[in-house]
Amino acid sequence: MKPFVAAVGVAPRLRWKDHMATSTDSAPVEKRGKIMKTLKPLVALAVALLVLAPSSLFASSHREAPITALDRTADITDWYAFVSFDHPDRVTMILNVDPFLEPSNGPNYFPFDPNVLYEMKVDNNQDGVEDVTFQFRFNTQIRVPGLFTGFVGNLAGIPPITALDGPGSEGFNLRQTYTVTMIKNGKATDLTGGRALYAVPSNVGPNTMPDYQSLFNQGIYELGNGAQVFAGTVDDPFFIDLGAAFDSLHFRMGIGGVLTPQVDGDDTHNYAPDAVAGFNVNSIVLEVPITWLTVDGKLHGAGDKQAVIGTYGTTSRRRVTVRRSPLTAESSGNFQQVQREGNPLINELIIGTGGPICCRWFNIRRRFVRAVDRMIADRLPT
Repeated sequence: MKPFVAAVGVAPRLRWKDHMATSTDSAPVEKRGKIMKTLKPLVALAVALLVLAPSSLFASSHREAPITALDRTADITDWYAFVSFDHPDRVTMILNVDPFLEPSNGPNYFPFDPNVLYEMKVDNNQDGVEDVTFQFRFNTQIRVPGLFTGFVGNLAGIPPITALDGPGSEGFNLRQTYTVTMIKNGKATDLTGGRALYAVPSNVGPNTMPDYQSLFNQGIYELGNGAQVFAGTVDDPFFIDLGAAFDSLHFRMGIGGVLTPQVDGDDTHNYAPDAVAGFNVNSIVLEVPITWLTVDGKLHGAGDKQAVIGTYGTTSRRRVTVRRSPLTAESSGNFQQVQREGNPLINELIIGTGGPICCRWFNIRRRFVRAVDRMIADRLPT
């Protein structure tokens, strides 16, 4: 797999969800418009998703590999990277993990894994090796061990949860803080400035969290110099007819493979089956100045080679974990990569289930496409 390549001199088109699925939703959450290419032979699928689509469109990978299917908190579902719509001098990167989270599944819901190192990586000189890395580590607090659930409000004298910290957070029992570290030129910089950043929990419901949007907004933190970060549980923004994809590519094309401008502009209705509607994922969103990412620390036009960066996300665990119940598990050794994601649907629809754990990185897109073509030719009858 090669990095997710995009020019950072122009703003490509990509929508991000405004809301998350809640535990009290009675119907699947409506999904924002996504282009659904006509998927005929598998070669056309690879070309449509990897070559013809905008380079900053999406990358998706839900429970696709044998190992990560058993390690859901380290499973990367999607990777997004695009020039920020409202700030063309910044880049937004989104790392989504932990697929198919049912919103009402308490009492612990879906915290990030403190034993996983979550990373966003940027290659700015086209050699397939990261030059800038952003690391995220989480810490879990159980503040009231006697409570029966992670979140309580308007019950037994406990006020509703209206804040991530301080007054209004008394019922916020299972709480997570996290750190953000940038590694560049061999130097690690703590971007949090010693502050406690809180991950936004699941939307438990209106009795416990009467103003969830306010709670959500509190979880957006300024990191200085125009950088911002958010971590929390959100509605899965990906859109796919997943059942049909694995029913031997038997897609249900109710309105055709490419959305019309009218349908694409309609943000309130679904026009095709969406298997991930109503499910949540854990999301880390980071917006940083482009000058933090380019090879020379400057802004460039989209046609300039130095405006092109490759991006991808990874999850890693310590090499050794010792479990000695009832004691807490102990992990040691260097971090070992569990998963990385840059391009969409490679593991799910290209690499065989008995194939290698990971595939080779390619620095040039046309070499990658030729390799995919050879991979498909080996797997499909002529």
